[in-house]
Amino acid sequence: MTIDGDQLAPGPGGLGAAVQAMGSLSLQLGNLTDAIQRQYALEQRYQQSIMSIPVKPHNVAVSGGAATILNHESDLGPRSGYAWAVQRITIGGLATNDSVSIYKGPGIAQTVDPTNLVTVVTAAAPTWAPGRTGCMIFPGDTLIAAGTGLAASAITLTGEIIQMEQWIVPQFLL
Repeated sequence: MTIDGDQLAPGPGGLGAAVQAMGSLSLQLGNLTDAIQRQYALEQRYQQSIMSIPVKPHNVAVSGGAATILNHESDLGPRSGYAWAVQRITIGGLATNDSVSIYKGPGIAQTVDPTNLVTVVTAAAPTWAPGRTGCMIFPGDTLIAAGTGLAASAITLTGEIIQMEQWIVPQFLL
């Protein structure tokens, strides 16, 4: 078989057109492979940057019918560069008519600010589960629990949070 010059020229039906199509297809496949590799790397980074962790139990004695659980050990709020999505907070040890208020406030707070109230838990319903994105906490903020008129002798705060690097937050909130 012989190939004449017209068959090698670019244009419809020629070998040149086939070579051009193969080059274009190869470029498109390369771009698709790059996009898949970037997506896989991003998914790996997400998996390494987000985790569910328990809130370390905080026990406090009730004195004069009152108790406050503050962020003394910097473990009721995220470290710099991280954010928390609170999944569950439970106050254990409550007597029948006791209630404890949960606040979100500045990490340096030694008292509660009533305007930062997020919920109240009771002996009948001692667990608060705000949902996946219902209570986001950022560096500088913390959880605070406070109760007055308590009949219990001691209370314990426990919970579960999703901790993530802050760059993930916009995607997490979607």
